[in-house]
Amino acid sequence: MEKKLHEACGVFGVIAKDPKINIPEVIYYALIGLQHRGQESAGMMVSDGQSIQEIKGMGLVSHVMTEKAMNEIDGGKFGIGHTRYSTQGASNLSNCQPFSTDTVCGTIALAHNGQLINKNDLKKDIESRGIRVKTDSDSEIIVQILAVVSDTVLENQMVYTVRFRCGQMLATKAPTYSADIVSCIPNSATPAALGYSKQSGIPYKPVLIRNTYVGRTFIQPCNKTRQSSIRRKFGLLTENINDKNIILIDDSVVRGNTVLPLVQALKAAGAKQVHIRVASPPIRFPCFMGIDIPTPNELIANRVDNLNQLAERVKADSIFYLSHQDLLQAVQSGLYFLKIYI
Repeated sequence: MEKKLHEACGVFGVIAKDPKINIPEVIYYALIGLQHRGQESAGMMVSDGQSIQEIKGMGLVSHVMTEKAMNEIDGGKFGIGHTRYSTQGASNLSNCQPFSTDTVCGTIALAHNGQLINKNDLKKDIESRGIRVKTDSDSEIIVQILAVVSDTVLENQMVYTVRFRCGQMLATKAPTYSADIVSCIPNSATPAALGYSKQSGIPYKPVLIRNTYVGRTFIQPCNKTRQSSIRRKFGLLTENINDKNIILIDDSVVRGNTVLPLVQALKAAGAKQVHIRVASPPIRFPCFMGIDIPTPNELIANRVDNLNQLAERVKADSIFYLSHQDLLQAVQSGLYFLKIYI
């Protein structure tokens, strides 16, 4: 068969200084102009800097982005759009772009055109970190790579390195000699789990696979909804769980909504013991800087008198937090190094 050049996906992005500019409308007309580059599916994601709204579907731009759908998007300061001509991945709704996923730095959305020649190797690496890749699109691989990259730098230190040291500190302060494996609640706790594993000599293995298509449970309106979302958010790697004593690392425990159902799920899947290790101090006070913690009573650390009670409450065999002093040491040891050598 003769190989011919074909048009590839249409990709568009826009950011506006003027709040009067209708971002969804701008993206719509841009995608109409790019329709010749892909007719299988169309989509846009629009953000005001706080949340992301989307329209995606199979077919032409005018069929997907109807007047009704467009009217349901409320404003926005910037956005991206995509028309798809598939070179990799099936032509179905799950592969519609843009893709988005949650990361420790917020939500990332991506519209992409092109092919990854090492896609399978990248996919294996991502899944080894406890992240589930649900589609066969190259673009999701790129989004997930962005999600697991922990190269954020604060005060001349990589956040990844500080989290890793927190995990090492946890292993020193709260060893669990009976454990078979160290794991974590992905994604942000992964560096701490790897640090704990290195310091303790206990192997790291993922036990949870995160479904990136379920939104952040922290911002759900009530506890019941949050807990229901958590059950849908994670899958279990049963081969790594059955008949194992597990150290499960989390980066923080706020309300306890994530830990309880996950411990129950791990034990239902055959775990003999689940020991929770938290790579930060207990959260006891509300934050009024944009985080949804209205009252101290919502915080699980305030609803128990000691760690034994807390372990019972979340059905774990034990639980241990990093202390404030240990957290300071994990952060400041890097600053001390920089002061001497830089």
